[in-house]
Amino acid sequence: MIAHYELGFTVPQVRARISEEFRKNMHTKDVATIDFLVFKGTCELEEIRNQWKTKPHVLSYFAPPKEKKSDLFSNFFAKRT
Repeated sequence: MIAHYELGFTVPQVRARISEEFRKNMHTKDVATIDFLVFKGTCELEEIRNQWKTKPHVLSYFAPPKEKKSDLFSNFFAKRT
């Protein structure tokens, strides 16, 4: 994956990012949700392996998380307190 997409990341960096995704869902106990997550992960892996994703798609996994923009109501209520 690193070579095909010319990512510029090391193997430990990619492994750490994948591990982070697994840890994000480690407390999931619902069997249906676990099955869905396994299916989704399998599809993602196949799409990357077959190079159906473009380089920007793959790089989006490594982008820093975006901050949620606050909407009008949250700004309004934040100013009132």
